[in-house]
Amino acid sequence: MKMPDMSPHDFYQVNASHAFGLLASSAELRFERLTRLAKRLFNVPVAFVSLVEAHRPWPLQKHDDGRHAFAAADMLVVQDTVLDQRFQGNPLRMGESRVRFYAGCPIRVGNGDQLGTLCLIDDQPRAFDDDDQALLRDLAKMAEQELFAMELATVDELTRIPNRRGFEAMSEQALSLCKRLDKPVSLFYFDLDLFKQINDRFGHAEGDRALQDFSAILSRSFRQSDIVGRLGGDEFAALLPNTG
Repeated sequence: MKMPDMSPHDFYQVNASHAFGLLASSAELRFERLTRLAKRLFNVPVAFVSLVEAHRPWPLQKHDDGRHAFAAADMLVVQDTVLDQRFQGNPLRMGESRVRFYAGCPIRVGNGDQLGTLCLIDDQPRAFDDDDQALLRDLAKMAEQELFAMELATVDELTRIPNRRGFEAMSEQALSLCKRLDKPVSLFYFDLDLFKQINDRFGHAEGDRALQDFSAILSRSFRQSDIVGRLGGDEFAALLPNTG
């Protein structure tokens, strides 16, 4: 089954400050081993991790004017879409790539936010008992561990915004998309003047607090779709897609 391309609307709705570098193309490779394992364990033709717009797993979207989605706080299992009222009229039930079975388990980060869904799809209806659900939850936990490792690599530990690596990874994707869509981009660079004097006069704890406060101000001052990062020391940057 071919996954749909991310539309410009979808891209600009992504909260970059919580993305943990997930828009980088290498992120998909990190889950390839996990999805191959899921396909073998459950004997399904399709298994994948949905990261973008994680609050609404795309296989369950109803493609009407509102693009409604079926959201679930916990695992969502549909053993036969033909018998499920929520799938009535859903185009994913039709055609060669029809969905007859779906199971999705949320993937969450430490604060409880859902950043993705581990999804199983089959073109045949099937049972999915408690043992199957427990196994899918275990696999989702493995995905959460991958996300945690990615967070450590791309999020600044002190300020909780993307570090240089995370900022560059997300900016590369944003610039590529804006170039393809012929959209303007703005870049802001910030260097805190006299920051060393704060450390020298009040100590490093107050210096850390100043960096945290400035990061919070940046996050509040820009749109959720903008990318804010700490490049290192007292240097920060913000990339603003579609600012024409």
